Amino acid sequence: MLKKWLVTIGGLVSLMLFAAVVSAAFSLTFVKQTSIPKFIFDNVGNTATSPAYTTFAHFNGNPVIHGKNLYAPSIVNNSGTWNVYSGGYRDSGDGQDRIYVNTTTNKELSTFKEASPVLIIDHGYYIHVNDPSVVRRTPTFWVMALTVFRDYDRIAVTTSSDGVAFSPNTFTDRTHEINFTNSTSVTQAARPSLNWYNNKWHMYFDATVGGVNGQYLATSSESIPKNFSIVGRVGDMYDADIHLVGNKWIAMYRHEVEPRPWRIHWADSTDGTTFTERGLLLEPDVQKTYDSDSVDNPGMVIDNGVLSAVMFGGSSDGALTNHKIGIAYPQAKVIVKSGSVAHVHRQALSATQQILETYSYNSIDRVEIAYNPGIIVINQAVSATKGAEFSLDSSWTFCADENGQCNFSGTKTVRYGSGDTFVQGRFTDGVACNNSTFGDPTFNVVKRCEVQ
Repeated sequence: MLKKWLVTIGGLVSLMLFAAVVSAAFSLTFVKQTSIPKFIFDNVGNTATSPAYTTFAHFNGNPVIHGKNLYAPSIVNNSGTWNVYSGGYRDSGDGQDRIYVNTTTNKELSTFKEASPVLIIDHGYYIHVNDPSVVRRTPTFWVMALTVFRDYDRIAVTTSSDGVAFSPNTFTDRTHEINFTNSTSVTQAARPSLNWYNNKWHMYFDATVGGVNGQYLATSSESIPKNFSIVGRVGDMYDADIHLVGNKWIAMYRHEVEPRPWRIHWADSTDGTTFTERGLLLEPDVQKTYDSDSVDNPGMVIDNGVLSAVMFGGSSDGALTNHKIGIAYPQAKVIVKSGSVAHVHRQALSATQQILETYSYNSIDRVEIAYNPGIIVINQAVSATKGAEFSLDSSWTFCADENGQCNFSGTKTVRYGSGDTFVQGRFTDGVACNNSTFGDPTFNVVKRCEVQ
């Protein structure tokens, strides 16, 4: 049974298809935009609880936050206003790191209220303060953990009643540095990632403990966390941002390779202590130059329990002293082909629109739409030139009710759910249509399986 949803609005032809892994249905549209001589696809946003179920596309308007050398973003939703904290130095000729903030009500975090980042924490006693990690416990109680450096890296804590005015906002001594109550062998501690979870502070951080470098986890039960107990080493991840998303802890971190560029990789964990490294999440945008040497120090954007973006520092010089902050959005992966030539250079025009660069090729003959890890939901022959409009087809056929058996031969894509909320995967020679196989995407609602 072929299902085809064609809707024409203002000359745009759209198709309804279904996203992978507990995502509502969305429409896919080829958009005619003569002002941008590229192939543009609309409504391909694919937010998810894990990078395993999506791919990230650089925003074509990057960088979104400018300064001489700014990176390590920490992003907090303050009741509809997004606060983006960053570390580094805003002004040329400075060289001493401080903490800044930008704010916006734009959910895509592509434009900001302030013309330039606003200084909120000066270094004072220290040479540098950097790597902010901010948690909004209540509307009037905010906690920031940050790296402070004088003769070695340490972590300090400061608080705020509004997320902007922190106390202290400059440091006169070391009294705000945290203590590790069960270890005296911590010689370096930096790049905190702070979480409030199960009525306790959980802080991930780069450290050297007993001569062993790595990513560590420590916890504190204090309201304002000053004394932490080290739980243990959790991996080789550095400059990591780690948070609970859905039912897993997700880590995004800098992956150093030589020769550069550096890239961002990711890992996950069910218990927050044992992480499995999953590989590449984001590499420099080949269509930009500001991040040609490195994308690093990521910060997750989490909205309503799903990953809606990742922000990061991008640098183009070998000394890593000219970072700007960019953003990438989770989207379906669109590939267009001209004969045997596959065009894979893509950017996000917005959180839900994607641009495909075909360079000197003005026509395409095939479109593929895929999700990680390679679940292709569209593979269609087309005949189109830049600026044309065409529809795309997706077919789903009922194969079993909940707790039944979905029978087929070969390897196919099967989805499980109800209404317009489904999870899906690739299976061979049939699959059991139940919560044990797929999880429960629509709790207490009768579900079904469909095959494509």
